[in-house]
Amino acid sequence: MAGARSKAAIDREFMMLLEAGSAESRTHIEQMSMKMSRLLFATFPEVVVDADALDNVPFIARLRTIGALLRSTYGSEVPSGPWVSDTVRGWLAMATASDDSLSLDDLVLRLMPYAHDHHFAVREWAWLAIRPRVVANPLAALASLKPASGSSNPLERRFAVEATRPRSVWGGHVPLFKEQPEVAGPFLDALQCEPDPYVRRSVGNWLRDAGRTRPDWTAEVTDGWCRQCSCKSTAWIARRARVGLPSSFELRLPLE
Repeated sequence: MAGARSKAAIDREFMMLLEAGSAESRTHIEQMSMKMSRLLFATFPEVVVDADALDNVPFIARLRTIGALLRSTYGSEVPSGPWVSDTVRGWLAMATASDDSLSLDDLVLRLMPYAHDHHFAVREWAWLAIRPRVVANPLAALASLKPASGSSNPLERRFAVEATRPRSVWGGHVPLFKEQPEVAGPFLDALQCEPDPYVRRSVGNWLRDAGRTRPDWTAEVTDGWCRQCSCKSTAWIARRARVGLPSSFELRLPLE
């Protein structure tokens, strides 16, 4: 059954299952509409928190707050499930990232199970979990995520690309990548002929993000990629990357 696309369309009985941890959300709207305090008390009754205050925290901050609560309550022994709820699995990703003692390399490895998750939302919360560390130390993050960007697994490649986008939809921006995206050039070059559409869209979005502040760079990179490779994947990425560029940068090469 298709999930609800608006709060008004959410079935109350299904919402009760979500808040009991007995079902997975089918859309972001469903997940964003639940009272996470109810799900938290149903799944981790040992956690002490003001329910009203928690439910009024903005959505992504709420995920991070609960992850930190799980870490402070259980330490390194946060119950790992298996959990039916995709939201709970997202919390566990956030709990993992709340451990400041982990190196970036270790954090990448520990978040990979969430990047591999079958549920679309958990995969989003996986890269969002590492996003603050990327913002704080972008060059180190590129180095730690480089193996994932070259992985044979497309979910790992997408994790690496989304985690480093200059302008995250859900997370903070990376000023260095907005102003000097060329520092990520070698990181992205391996993805210029990306065969997987899920990852390909992310690569195009990365370049389009950068193009909002550095249209010259995005145009130069896509021109170069298209000169090096005439495959349909590269052309698709270039077209997506160029959306919104000033007219002087839009079509330096025929991309059909």
